[in-house]
Amino acid sequence: MKKLNVLIDMDGVLADTHFELLKRYNSEYNANLKKSDLIHWDLTKIQKAGTHLVKYFDTPGFFASLPVYEGARQGIEALSSIKCVELFIASAPTTVGYVEKEQWIKEYFPEIPVSNIIFTARKDMLAGDIIIDDGLHNIHPTRCSSAILFDQPWNRHGIASNKGVFRAHSWNDVVGIVYYLLQERMAS
Repeated sequence: MKKLNVLIDMDGVLADTHFELLKRYNSEYNANLKKSDLIHWDLTKIQKAGTHLVKYFDTPGFFASLPVYEGARQGIEALSSIKCVELFIASAPTTVGYVEKEQWIKEYFPEIPVSNIIFTARKDMLAGDIIIDDGLHNIHPTRCSSAILFDQPWNRHGIASNKGVFRAHSWNDVVGIVYYLLQERMAS
């Protein structure tokens, strides 16, 4: 049986990027933004006048300091234990992000080889069996057979119920959906 290729986003799916982003922003600007306030993918629409929310993405040390998303370790362990599944990380790079993101993945997800890390801002060009992402623009359109939209405040107002698109509210959901898709594939 051909391996099921699963492409997984890092920021907002494996890494709780917005936790660190809000911590830095709120501290620097004496603000009180919460994750639930982040209802747009374009963070410049959320920041207060005279502040700069996205600058942290290009700050050395930012990606190295990200916490692992709750349940992601266990989810990746479960998925990597399935012999017919191959995991890839597909992440958009930033100026300082290449090295820090690679180091972060190696530290927290050593079961995913460096050769399976793909840096690209054009996820619509990636082809695989399943893409797991928090950006609607990365799964509509997609060249993957199925997509799992990792639920976040910024993607709740978009289309996520098309055929082959599933919404996951946790890493338990992600694992369950992948098992479902794997069983569906084996049955056909």
